[in-house]
Amino acid sequence: MQTPPGSQDLHEEALGLWQTEELERALSLPPYGFPAVGGSPGAGKTSIIAAAACEIATAGGKVLITSLTNVAVDNAIESILEL
Repeated sequence: MQTPPGSQDLHEEALGLWQTEELERALSLPPYGFPAVGGSPGAGKTSIIAAAACEIATAGGKVLITSLTNVAVDNAIESILEL
């Protein structure tokens, strides 16, 4: 899936190096591929998920966000709405 020109630049400004690398990995997956984002609390997982979801949706793709807890999904959706 191709990312619209310039759209990733908007997210890179707010993400750290580790987060940017994870975002690039998620965006380079083949169709029907999926990333698993892990890390300690406060590592920026939700930011990566939100940025990737926005990039994929902007490019016309579909996004499914799942987690062991509803709170994590709610946090991801709130972060997406803030972008």
